[in-house]
Amino acid sequence: MKPRTRMHSPMMADKLPAHYLASTWVAQDDNGLQAYTLGMPMLGHPELQIRDFQGSPDELYSMLANIADYAQQGATLKDGDTMAFAEGEPPIRITAEPWIVDADVPALRIHF
Repeated sequence: MKPRTRMHSPMMADKLPAHYLASTWVAQDDNGLQAYTLGMPMLGHPELQIRDFQGSPDELYSMLANIADYAQQGATLKDGDTMAFAEGEPPIRITAEPWIVDADVPALRIHF
């Protein structure tokens, strides 16, 4: 499945909150949990993902949903960026890699 890269109707994007257009998914794999967004390109951003997470599914979902919301509110995330949720916390690294769902789709991986 290839995600759409733009909205069919620009009016639709103005009427719906961004979190309705880009969802966050969590799944188990052999190395722990993984999470990814679905729909970020429709909002002008690459898909986001986290792999090999060892915490709880709720914690993982909240982290990725918050980062996606940060981008949806206007932040630009790119390969090589670092960020932190709060002052004094270790930085989160961002790298470019293929999307978990479809290797032909570019994505940004969030490293904790």
